Amino acid sequence: MSETKTYYMTKYALSTGNIVAFAGRVSSSGFIYDVRPSHSYTGLRLGKDVFETFDEALTHAVVVMLPKKVKSVEKQLGKLRAMKFELKAEGSLT
Repeated sequence: MSETKTYYMTKYALSTGNIVAFAGRVSSSGFIYDVRPSHSYTGLRLGKDVFETFDEALTHAVVVMLPKKVKSVEKQLGKLRAMKFELKAEGSLT
């Protein structure tokens, strides 16, 4: 079992605006898990969802996650702008 240390989670950074610091340990399978009894962050991967320093977490959120999210939102916006609305009657209207 690994020692407990502080990790910084970016998993929800773009939906909450927060990078969460929590006490965690590395499991034998390589996942990071939260050791606090009232929380259950599980299935977190070091270098993907969790980082060992705040600076690494912030860089990941700004350089990796944010551009992907912006691209996704721009694609959704394009679909909405191109959408045409039509009347479609189904079944009996009387």
